[in-house]
Amino acid sequence: MDIFPRATDAKSMDDRRAVLTKALRMAGVALAMPLLGAATPYVRLEGEQGTTADEKDRFTREVEAINFHLLMQPAIQTQPALLALWANLDQFHRSARVDVYALKAKTAILAGANAITLTDPTSGRRWFQLAHSYARLGDAPSLIELAHARAANAELYWDSKGTKEANINAALAARRASSTQMEGMAQGMLARIAGRQGRAQAALRHAEQAVAFATDAGESPRLDLWSAPIAHGTAACALATFPELAQQAERHAQASLQGYPAEATHRRTQARFDIARVRINAEQLDGAADTIMTAIRQLPVEHLEPNLMAEVHELYDLAEQRHPRTRAMRPVREWLEALPN
Repeated sequence: MDIFPRATDAKSMDDRRAVLTKALRMAGVALAMPLLGAATPYVRLEGEQGTTADEKDRFTREVEAINFHLLMQPAIQTQPALLALWANLDQFHRSARVDVYALKAKTAILAGANAITLTDPTSGRRWFQLAHSYARLGDAPSLIELAHARAANAELYWDSKGTKEANINAALAARRASSTQMEGMAQGMLARIAGRQGRAQAALRHAEQAVAFATDAGESPRLDLWSAPIAHGTAACALATFPELAQQAERHAQASLQGYPAEATHRRTQARFDIARVRINAEQLDGAADTIMTAIRQLPVEHLEPNLMAEVHELYDLAEQRHPRTRAMRPVREWLEALPN
């Protein structure tokens, strides 16, 4: 059985769009028209559903396919699949009256995480609310833990100064953690929060614990796995603002960069930006500029997503605050000025 079968019958598209629109409106998430158009052909009408066993198997494989690709491909490519999957799960639940709560919870977690890259905190927060609700309905403790950990991570992107919501979710993830994977993920979030709060030793302690709990497997990054490259990247992010921890922070960032497969372009770019942030805070502006430009040149243009663009601006502004119009950052400045408005 194929996953994400794509309809080509133009006459059925209005019906598919209606199913999709209804599901998203009931979920309370934003309806972005270009993404709706891209998702519509993947919506399955009631008569196209297989047996209960077949559909649950297909849904499981679709969720895992998205989980595998989420951190490996542009978010804008993943979002139509997530929206269609949500609509199909919603319709199947209503028509077949079958429990798909856990599948809906994991889909919502993936959608919430994808909203980070799309810089859409309003929809992202709503997705995490849905994830918590369905994880509880499905009596899935591991998904409740995962939802708290990923929500904490998301809040650290969406709230550039505060830590309240991130701290609440990270503390709940740590308290509920039932595996070393989840304990590592929670410790990673606590490290980033301590870094945001300026508590260097606490950040270092949590970062070391986060790395210790990580798996050594070299698999592609997945949202529900706490792998060594992700752990090292999180540690680097947590320690980057402390000049006295610059060596440790860069060591973690380099380990993260080297740990990702070549096709994980988004994650490798993030690792290079972490290295640049460490170097800016350590007053190594030439090295920071070289790292930023290397990241930009090695990233396919279609992968230069909103959150990565925002980070280039943020890194440039950070350097400018320290040394206005510095010659070291001239290549980055020229690149930013050349971007279309």
